[in-house]
Amino acid sequence: PFPLLADSEKKVVTAFKVKTNFGFASRSAYLFHNGVCVMADYEGHTGDQAAEVIQFLQQKK
Repeated sequence: PFPLLADSEKKVVTAFKVKTNFGFASRSAYLFHNGVCVMADYEGHTGDQAAEVIQFLQQKK
C-alpha cells in the first residue's frame, strides 16, 4: 500500500517539476528514503514502472 495524492492546486506538480500534457500531470514516480528523494521517474509507463523501481532498489543494496 502507498498513499495517493490529489493535487488540485498543482503544488506538487510545480514543486517536483512534473511534466504536463494538455493540462494534466504526466505519470511520474518518486522514491524517498529518510525524507530525501533518491529516485524520480518522469518517463514511467504503467507496465514497467514497478519493475524499474525494484531494479533501482536492488542496485542500491
